[in-house]
Amino acid sequence: MNRRKLKQRICIALSLVMVLLLVLALPVSAASKSKKKPSTATVTSVKSTAYNSATVRWKKAKYATSYRIYYKQFGAKKWIKLKDVNAKTTGYTHKSSKKYPLKAGKRYVYTVRAYNKYGKKWGNYNKNGKVVVIKRKKTVSQPNVVSKPVTSKPTATPVPTKKPQPTAKPKPTATLVPTATPTPEPIKATRIRFNPYPVGVTLTRQYPTYKLEVEVLPHEAESVAYKLTSSDTSIATVSADGTVTGTGDGTVTISVEALDGSCEGDTIVFDADMLRKPFKREVSLEGGDSKGVEIADYSDLDISDFSQVKFNFDSDDKEVIGDTYIHCDSKRYAYFGFTGYQAGTVTVTATYGDRLLGTYIITVTSRWDNYYGYEAWRKSIREQFWTDSMSVKEKLDAVQNYIKYKFVYGSEDGGSNKYWAYQMMKCDCWGATEMMGDFAADLGCKVKYCNGYGEYDDFSTAIGTAGGHQWNKILIDGEWIIYDATPYYHPSSN
Repeated sequence: MNRRKLKQRICIALSLVMVLLLVLALPVSAASKSKKKPSTATVTSVKSTAYNSATVRWKKAKYATSYRIYYKQFGAKKWIKLKDVNAKTTGYTHKSSKKYPLKAGKRYVYTVRAYNKYGKKWGNYNKNGKVVVIKRKKTVSQPNVVSKPVTSKPTATPVPTKKPQPTAKPKPTATLVPTATPTPEPIKATRIRFNPYPVGVTLTRQYPTYKLEVEVLPHEAESVAYKLTSSDTSIATVSADGTVTGTGDGTVTISVEALDGSCEGDTIVFDADMLRKPFKREVSLEGGDSKGVEIADYSDLDISDFSQVKFNFDSDDKEVIGDTYIHCDSKRYAYFGFTGYQAGTVTVTATYGDRLLGTYIITVTSRWDNYYGYEAWRKSIREQFWTDSMSVKEKLDAVQNYIKYKFVYGSEDGGSNKYWAYQMMKCDCWGATEMMGDFAADLGCKVKYCNGYGEYDDFSTAIGTAGGHQWNKILIDGEWIIYDATPYYHPSSN
């Protein structure tokens, strides 16, 4: 029993000794892993042992866990990281590479810096570094080769040349007879044509002639006699020099052909409009749309004063078109404007003195509701304010006062147009003047539309000639009386 206890005590004692030894070893291990900043790594030497390498050596630095080698070409500002090595290494050979090149005969600078990975600290380093010159590559010289002297042989004795003999006199050659130049065969024409070739030409009284040009093909062919003919001389004739002259109305063909029929000919078509037959034209529009027709100086109608052109249509057709007006420039044109009222067809003739110039067939494809709404409104005003006992002036005064004091002044949203103004009870001087003119026409009065530039028989001409303020003059019992129904009330002045 005592022996067993002794063994137990010995085991316990040994365990305590082992624990003590471990405790004593801990400070040593911790000391080897110091976090202190490493000391400066001192470069002891840099040598170049070959034309493409350099070896750098340094002293160990305290607390260093690794070293980093840097290099740069002498005079450069920036160091280039070359290699990281462990703490046991104190030397490194740098061999030239594409990434870290070395050039023979050039100077380079090297330095080394220590690092402690436990403290993550870098030590100081020699910023000037150590300089080394990279060795130059040795060149192998070629041995000199001594050439043997060449012994010249004696020259041979010259042999005298023979005296030249006179050459035989040449016999005269026979005179060459020139060959006859062959006469080329004549080139025959294959076609006669018009060039240039006009298209869509119309002969008129203003331009009654056209000159044709003829050519023979191929161009180097012999000349060919040809003739020009007209298919109908009552429409156009053609002369030998190619001048085509209009003589009537219609379509004519001018031909060219060889007199002997030896080649292909050509034809061309002309239209002729020489007799000034009355024209006929068609115009189509929807209800509410406005259009116009014009006879102008380019119409080739032989008109010296366009103010004498008249546009005529039946008064019954005023239910189909309205707002008609004529505008003329005596030297240039006559214009007839109109607006579609309701579906239907109207025939308008244009005359100049006793001569019929032409006919316009005007077709309105739909009803214009605004027009009929305006007509119904005007009728209601007449029934509301006019009585049989009132004079013409009293009736027109009543309408003027109604527009002047019941309407609001404004040109927005169609206030200048009677077909919109009556619906909004708002108009400007243009809308008021046009409505007053219509009421005066209802009474059979003659009306003038006035502005600062003059007096006009129709409203469209007045506003087309000049803008600005508009008013009416109405002939009542032989006296022209001024009416200005422009609304008095201006919303902006309220």
